[in-house]
Amino acid sequence: MLAFRKDTGAPLWKYQFERTFWANGSGFVTTLVDGDKLFAGCYGEIYCFDLLKGKLLWKDNLSGKGYGVVSFAVFGGATSPLPGAEIDKAQFNEEQPD
Repeated sequence: MLAFRKDTGAPLWKYQFERTFWANGSGFVTTLVDGDKLFAGCYGEIYCFDLLKGKLLWKDNLSGKGYGVVSFAVFGGATSPLPGAEIDKAQFNEEQPD
């Protein structure tokens, strides 16, 4: 995975995903940016990076969660620069139609 500056195209950082013996799923990389974090899915695992520095903050092998391409879903249909604590919690308590 490569990250570039959007204003100049200059490389910022890169990360090489490794397919280990325990890795499942596709080598296709899916990504999601939320605030200052970049989430990536590859080989059936999910990774969280510092968006600007590329530092790996954590990863999870999603053991028991299935196989294939990792998909991301975002509340409200778009990422937000706001911390999760600032999201109106009342929205989660509204009844949803069946």
